[in-house]
Amino acid sequence: NEITRSGTNGVYVGNGSAGIDIGTTIAEEGNRIGTNNAGRRGLGNRANGVYVDGAGASVSLAGNLIMSNGARRTTAGRSGIKLSNQSDEVVITENNISMNRDAGIEAETAGTKATITKNTIFRNYGSGIKLTDTAFADLVVGALAPTGVSPTDQGNTILSNRRYGIDASGGAATVGGNVTLGNRRGGIDSAIAAPTITSATLTSDDLTVTLSAIPALGDIIHLYLGTGRRSRSQGYRYIGSITGDGAGATFDVLNLDADLRVRVGSSLTATTTPIAGGGVSEFSDNVSIRRP
Repeated sequence: NEITRSGTNGVYVGNGSAGIDIGTTIAEEGNRIGTNNAGRRGLGNRANGVYVDGAGASVSLAGNLIMSNGARRTTAGRSGIKLSNQSDEVVITENNISMNRDAGIEAETAGTKATITKNTIFRNYGSGIKLTDTAFADLVVGALAPTGVSPTDQGNTILSNRRYGIDASGGAATVGGNVTLGNRRGGIDSAIAAPTITSATLTSDDLTVTLSAIPALGDIIHLYLGTGRRSRSQGYRYIGSITGDGAGATFDVLNLDADLRVRVGSSLTATTTPIAGGGVSEFSDNVSIRRP
C-alpha cells in the first residue's frame, strides 16, 4: 500500500484499536508510508508517518518503508514513527525509516512499551531514535548477543542522522547491540556518564579491558568497536559486555568470535547501563587496542 500526502498522520492507531499488524517482514509486501511504491519519491504525510497513541492492544510495524514525513512548520509531530501512551507492546522490526523531518522513531510518556530491533534508520533530520519520559524496563532498542559472540543482525543500523543516533537525554531504555555510524552530533546523547577505558590489550582472541573506576556491582559495560573522533565515538560493532562486581576495574573478555574482527590497532568504545535506574550512557572516548 502507498500511504502519502495526508494532511495529518499517515497511519493513526488510537484508543480502542484492536491488535494491529502494519506491514510484514517480507520487504516487498510492506507499506510505503510517505513515498511512492518504488521508494524513490518523497510524498510525505504532513505529520508523523505512523502515530500509535494509546491503542489499548499490541501493534506490530514490520517491513515498511517510512520516509519524508513531517511538514517543515507543523507542530503535530514530524517523525517516521511516534509512540505515545502505549501500555501494550509495539514491535517495530525490519523497517527502513529515513528522511523524516524529526526523528526516525520517537517514543514518549512513561509506560510506553516497545521492542525496536533490526530496523535501518538513516538520514532523518532529527535523531535516529528519540526517547522522552520513557522507562528503562519498558523499551528495548536493539538486541544483545552473548559476550564474545557475533551478534548477527538483531540490532538496529542507525546511520547519518542529523542529530544523534539515539537521543536518550530525556528518557530511558534497554539499549545495546546497535550499529551507529556517521550521526552528526554523536552516537548517543545521555545524561548518564560514560565509562572511561584506560587500556585494552589483545592476546590471541582474549581481550583485557581496564576502566578508570570500579563500576558498581551489577553495572553493565557494553563494548563496541568504535569509530569517529576520539572524543565523539560511535559504535559500529558490538562485541559483548562486562558486569561490574564492585571489586575491580580490570576485566577479561575471552574467546572472541573471529567474525567480530577485533584486531590490535582497532578502536574500542563502551557504554554503561547502571544497575541503579537503568538507561544507557553516551559512548566513551575511543581507546586503541594494543598488545600486552
